Amino acid sequence: MKAGLFLRGMCMGIADIIPGVSGGTMALVLGIYGQFIAAVKSLNLRPVLALCRWAAKGFKAEGKAQFLTACETVHWRFLLPLVSGIALAMGVGSVIIPRLMDDHPAEMRGLFFGLILASVGVPLKMMPRHRRQDLVLGLTSSLLFLGLGYLVTDPNRQVDTVSNWRVLHSEEPTELKDICRRGPSAASSAEVYWAERNEALRAAIARTEPVLAAELEAHRPGQTLASDKDARKDLARPYDALVVPAGTPVALPRPSYLFILCAGTIAICAMVLPGISGSFILLILGCYYFVLNAVKGSLGSLVHLRWPGDGLLYVILFALGCLIGLAAFSRVLNWLLRRLPAPTMGALVGLMLGCLRGVWPWRQVTTTEVSNILPPGAEAWPAALIAVLGMAIALTIEYLGARRAPAAED
Repeated sequence: MKAGLFLRGMCMGIADIIPGVSGGTMALVLGIYGQFIAAVKSLNLRPVLALCRWAAKGFKAEGKAQFLTACETVHWRFLLPLVSGIALAMGVGSVIIPRLMDDHPAEMRGLFFGLILASVGVPLKMMPRHRRQDLVLGLTSSLLFLGLGYLVTDPNRQVDTVSNWRVLHSEEPTELKDICRRGPSAASSAEVYWAERNEALRAAIARTEPVLAAELEAHRPGQTLASDKDARKDLARPYDALVVPAGTPVALPRPSYLFILCAGTIAICAMVLPGISGSFILLILGCYYFVLNAVKGSLGSLVHLRWPGDGLLYVILFALGCLIGLAAFSRVLNWLLRRLPAPTMGALVGLMLGCLRGVWPWRQVTTTEVSNILPPGAEAWPAALIAVLGMAIALTIEYLGARRAPAAED
């Protein structure tokens, strides 16, 4: 059971990294959504307070009994393996998943499109009865989430408005992506390169790599490229691989500590809800790249036995915000699932359908805009086949879960 929960947690962690895919949706697919919400709701301060009282009284036997009794109020056996899987997947996935999304963007989105589409039946089956108002509520939430997608603006137009900047000077030639992770940076490598404050960076690259600098100049924001895959290969990778000469000042935009704490609180609420991606919310808030860079930079520094600096502080603050939001929002959602199950499940169905726009496999990407397009002929087959595979996986998991635990979500 613990191994199964750990693997389910890994699936949820991987889903939370990708904009457009929700860890809550994955919990629904895996058949543990109700248990997950109830377990999170069980989190409280009683074990902490009991531990403090036990310590204040010199760790006497009666204090230990009270501490153990307080610990029993939390669903540790469910939460510990699940959260361990989530944490491991988010740590490893923050390195692997973005690379897969870069190399195979349409295929990866096709996989999650199929998973989500096939799992819409899970909350439908959990609705105690189908009524007209439930369908109206589901449709309304779907339309609201579709509208939310248009709130994402071009980050290139926001980078130079950030007031909190940090200037780094590398002691040796270093790739720009490594500098962004070490910062950490709230913007991607391309956005850092074109920021007004980094004129010295562009001048240094023009001196050391004039041909590459000319190619980057030819792809300044505003030029349309053929496809999502071409855009990532022709734009993102050259900027990531730029070798910044030693001593070159690089200005990196960074949010405030309080903002990251609040962003974690808001994003975790989206991660709990099926259909709303926490990563998507971070994109809207403008700190998706920053959190990803902070995690990558901290892990990289720790692996090489270096102190990660304030990047680790940002990670800790984000995690603290997630805990605060999770403890508060889970109680609201648990109340809705108990008191208003049919309307709540109807809304979740709409949210899951609404998020399909965010993981539509076929896109056209420019440096300022992302738009969904119709399947481009023969090129559509790989993503379409993988979408079917995702649907088969979701239906298989649902079938096995129904056989083993038909009443798991009661």
